[in-house]
Amino acid sequence: MARKEYLSSDERFRFDSPPQLENIRILIEIPIWAENYLKTLFTSTNKAGFILQIGYFRVTTRFFNPNLFYEHDINLVIEKFKFDPNDISMIDYAHS
Repeated sequence: MARKEYLSSDERFRFDSPPQLENIRILIEIPIWAENYLKTLFTSTNKAGFILQIGYFRVTTRFFNPNLFYEHDINLVIEKFKFDPNDISMIDYAHS
């Protein structure tokens, strides 16, 4: 039996992509438990990726492939948490 497609290719792409955040506070205000967990992470890449995953999850209750993270969101996290931009590599985060 053929599989029925419920989503068009555009709808599937939007479903698989992180949300376009209108409220950036969702990215930069993290829960206390997450702040404590951040202290256990060693690299800025892992910290930035974790923060982005939390922010996207809080909006959609889903996790996303780091290759799809928006550059704008990555830069917001780098700026807010004062990470060195040279230390951030989402390619490394995707492979960890």
